[in-house]
Formats: sequence, C-alpha cells, structure tokens
Amino acid sequence: FTINGGGNNYLGLFGVLSGSLRNLGLENFTVSGGNFVGGLVGWNSGSINNCYSKSAVISGIAYIGGLAGRNDFGSISNCHAMSEVKATNKVFEVCVGGLVGWNSGSINNCYSTGTVDDFWGGNWHVGGLVGLNESGGSISNCHSNSVVRGYSNNIGGLIGCIYSGAIITSCYATGAVSGTGSGGVGGLVGESWGGNYINCYSTGAVTSSGSSIGGLVGNGWGGSIINCYSTGAVGNSPIRVGGLVGWSR
Repeated sequence: FTINGGGNNYLGLFGVLSGSLRNLGLENFTVSGGNFVGGLVGWNSGSINNCYSKSAVISGIAYIGGLAGRNDFGSISNCHAMSEVKATNKVFEVCVGGLVGWNSGSINNCYSTGTVDDFWGGNWHVGGLVGLNESGGSISNCHSNSVVRGYSNNIGGLIGCIYSGAIITSCYATGAVSGTGSGGVGGLVGESWGGNYINCYSTGAVTSSGSSIGGLVGNGWGGSIINCYSTGAVGNSPIRVGGLVGWSR
C-alpha cells in the first residue's frame, strides 16, 4: 500500500493508537507525510507487541520511525523494522529512527535494520533504532544494524540523543554511523545528556567531519556507563575523538 499524506501529520496504517496492537506485519509499502509518521503508527500511547514493518520507505518532515513516529509513554515490545527511514525537509528538530522517531515510553526486545538518513541536513536526533529518547523513556534488550547517516548533530548507531534519567540496558549497535555536523556522533549514542548505559556495546565504524565522535558515545554530559565497550573504527574528525567517548563532561 501507499500513503501519500503531503504535509499532513499523524500518518501510518494507524494515525494515532491508544489501545493495543499485536501480531501484525506490514511489507512492501510506502508512507510519506509531515510530522509523526510511522510505518505502523504515527503516534502511539498504547501497546504494540509482536509487530513489524519490512521492505518499506518511511519519510516525513520530523518525528519519523520505521514502526512508529512517536512512542508517547506507550510500550513497544518484540517488534522490528527493516526499512528505509528518512527526513525530507530541513527543520530544527528532526527525530528520525529506524524503529521510533521519538520515544518517551518503553521499548523492549526490538531491533531495526536498513537505513536511517537525514539527507536534507535537518538539525538533531538521528538514530538506528530511536532518534530521540526522552528522560522517561527506557530501552532494553534491543539492537540495530541500520546504516545511519546524518548531516547535523546527535547521530548514533542505536539512539541519536538521550535526555537525563533514561536507562539503556543490554543493547547494542553494529551498523556504520556517519555525520558531518558540529558534534555528537557515536557508535551507540550520538549525544547523551545524563543517560545511563548498562551492558551495552557497539561494533560499527564511526566517522564524522565535525567534532566529538566516539565508538560508543559521541558527546556525553553526565550519566553513567557500566560494563560497556566498543570495537568499531573511529576517525575522520579534527577534534575530540575517543574509542569509547568523544567528549565526556
């Protein structure tokens, strides 16, 4: 199927979901629109379990995900997305992710593959699994093999940006990550504002022509890293390059 929403918001097979959705797979489809665009759900505040999107192209202006555009205090579990997800306009806050664009709920036992691309150079939050993870959001037992390309800040193999208090447990990323912005490019997380990481790792190569790039975290502001590692090659930046963290404050 094809959904061509123009500049309209809240687009997906379901525009807005506050109930429960389970055991549903979508294949070979296209969804395009404005804000809050997802393959399955544009805006989720309910429960999604055992669902997937495959061989899809999901595009929009901001808050775009292979499965859900925004997970607003909802739960997503046992799901995956194997799609091409991309931002199509240059705006201040993009939030584009292989599975979810913007997360403030829980994501558990999920994964993403494919490509995530902010090819218009919109500012901030591009991630292989999640673009932006808010302080109330938690992610556990998840991984991403998505190739992530961003042309501004906060670009990560698993998560583009995390805000304080968020807990990421037993997650990993293996896809290549590249950026050209002023900072915050990492194999697992691009920019971390007080995020907490437990038993996580990354193995993908990380490159950027900007600053603050790291094998695990590009730019870190507080938080904690416990029992984590990175093995991917890190380079091609003029300043603040780290095998684990590019810049920690």
